[in-house]
Amino acid sequence: MCIRDRCFIIWRSAMSVHCRINSKLSTALSRRVRVGITAAWGAWVGVFRYGRSHETLIRRGIMKMVASQLARGFGKWREVVRNTRESRRAMAGVVRRWLNRHLSSAWNRWRAEALAGSDKKRRLAGAICRWRHQSLNAGWNKWREYWGEQVQGRMLV
Repeated sequence: MCIRDRCFIIWRSAMSVHCRINSKLSTALSRRVRVGITAAWGAWVGVFRYGRSHETLIRRGIMKMVASQLARGFGKWREVVRNTRESRRAMAGVVRRWLNRHLSSAWNRWRAEALAGSDKKRRLAGAICRWRHQSLNAGWNKWREYWGEQVQGRMLV
């Protein structure tokens, strides 16, 4: 077996190791990104559920207020209907603004987590790429050095 063949075999085994390591790093990176996105989504869902429970409490409060007004008598029925409509409209606006604020903050948090995860992925991919090329360059340079010595040795003979 000639030197060139041995060098190629060594280079091929180094590439095989490199590919296995690259595969493992890619898998780890994917898991890390998924964990961050899942956590952000869970936070968003929690804030949304929290908002829903408060909406129910506010609706119950409105209904208690309406019931107390109706109990005062049928003579004030028209006034109560008008007051109820105004109260519901006002409270619906309050509930909408309150929910939108919480949903907006949850969305912004989820988006920030997702962007941070993609930035981490980009930086890690760059590091992996640099590391991968470093090992390839080292192997290539070693082979070229060895081959150059062989060629130079033949010229001297």
